[in-house]
Amino acid sequence: MSVLHVNQIKRRLEADYLPYVDDSDLVKVNPEAKHINKLSRALAAFSIATKTRLSPEESCKLITDGHHDNGIDCIYCDDDTLTLWIVQSKYISNGKSGIDNGDLLKFIQGMRDLFDMKYSSFNDKIINRKEEIESAINNPQINIKAVLAYTGKQLSAENKVVMDNFLAEINDPSEMLAFVDFNLEEAHRALVQGLVNNPINTQFIISQWGCIREPYEAVFGTITAIELANLYKKHGSKLFSDNIRNFLGLSDANKSMEKTLRESPDKFVYFNNGITVLCDSYQKAVAGGTNHDIGIFDCVNVKIINGAQTVGTIGTYFNNEGIEESNACLFVKIISMANTPDKFDEEITIANNTQNKIEKKDFVTLDTQQERLKIELLLEGITYHYKREEQRYPSDEKNYNFEECVLALATKQSDISLSVQAKREIGKLWENISSRPYTSLFNKDLDATYLIHVVKTYRYVMQKLSNKLSALIDGREKRIYTYGNLFIIHLVMKKIDEGSMHNKSIDFDSFLKSKDQLIEDVISHTLTCANKYYPNSMIPQLFRNFTKCKDMEKIIDTY
Repeated sequence: MSVLHVNQIKRRLEADYLPYVDDSDLVKVNPEAKHINKLSRALAAFSIATKTRLSPEESCKLITDGHHDNGIDCIYCDDDTLTLWIVQSKYISNGKSGIDNGDLLKFIQGMRDLFDMKYSSFNDKIINRKEEIESAINNPQINIKAVLAYTGKQLSAENKVVMDNFLAEINDPSEMLAFVDFNLEEAHRALVQGLVNNPINTQFIISQWGCIREPYEAVFGTITAIELANLYKKHGSKLFSDNIRNFLGLSDANKSMEKTLRESPDKFVYFNNGITVLCDSYQKAVAGGTNHDIGIFDCVNVKIINGAQTVGTIGTYFNNEGIEESNACLFVKIISMANTPDKFDEEITIANNTQNKIEKKDFVTLDTQQERLKIELLLEGITYHYKREEQRYPSDEKNYNFEECVLALATKQSDISLSVQAKREIGKLWENISSRPYTSLFNKDLDATYLIHVVKTYRYVMQKLSNKLSALIDGREKRIYTYGNLFIIHLVMKKIDEGSMHNKSIDFDSFLKSKDQLIEDVISHTLTCANKYYPNSMIPQLFRNFTKCKDMEKIIDTY
């Protein structure tokens, strides 16, 4: 790569991004340095725009570069894909040098401070987006992308080691953070792709195919997962340009899909809903003739408008694992837009993405224990909401919801693993209603009295933590109370005897007040233990780590 490539990127940044870059804080900077600074900011926005659907103007509004930015130049919270983009950028005129080790260390420290909510380390551009950032970081399904955007060579060996060590630390126990090396080569590739913007023309080899002629043309059948994985490898998220959602990463549903691909690929076609494809037109190849066993269809301007999660899961799994053979296949429906009315493609997209779907939580309605508990709680004047409903009910003395009961019961188990699992991925607790962990929580021995007392204890400790949180502005302590809440509640639950939980005649509210000092001690011990034994751990990951939580529990038991 050369200065020529840098200048091509520079022209794009100057034309499309610089008009939207805020430079109000650069009034005292000399013109040449000011221009370089603005190009660096524009590069940060460009790196985000090329990875998402944002326009230059939208991405420039996300720039956080400036005095006291703590090494973070741009932040974007993508709610659609559950991705948090954190960028450091540097425009390098000669295209040869790279990122200084000091700049990388500053970027890493900035991310640590962001994860620990140390907002005193940041400028107003970041502080003003505090709620947005915290909402993203607090989501256990969030994918964080640490982007180094620079018009220079790849990272040095030293810097690669530094970044790899940081990733290993943050991603213990589960992968949460990924590094994106948006160097000169990557930036130039993105520039070219953005300028060309060619439509996707491809072939689909469809087995057992059928077709619809009137009123509009469509073809349907099955395709191999390998074919789809290769298509995703070549075109990535561009396939979903007209979809309502991009690939969301490893959500519960997508993990389930991956498990089927790995363990029962022959069953995938039966378990998956398939994909819907729009194209300007398609033409069946001569090969295969009129036989409907196999048909080869040449499609122009392909767009997958339903099935982004299926395609993304297949593509990510197969390509990451280097899988080249599989008997997994899935249904496909290809609709030609030729001779269709205006905006028919929009109608199809909306209709295919707004139908109600069954979630795993819906299967708990098949468990007779849930209806029994609902009746028992009604006798106590409490309405138990365990089915999905259009109306949302608050969790109060008269209303219990299923998710809260799951969390409360998980913290009451003798093994802390379920509390940690609830923090990692709560859906796993009701994944199979006929086996553990679900049956450890809901079974014939669970009665209304016990459930009421467990929920009351859960709410009481949560309120104590909420009171402490309201007195804190930011920082590590706040994150420990936020992410360690189930850990803390579990330790409190351990200290409450089973007899009190089952006692129908006890004044349980007064009983809980008598436990105030116990609760304060547990909170204090948790704070001390986390800071003493895991001072450098990212707090959200610490309380999702089975081993570390078990170790902390043992330590606190000795206090």
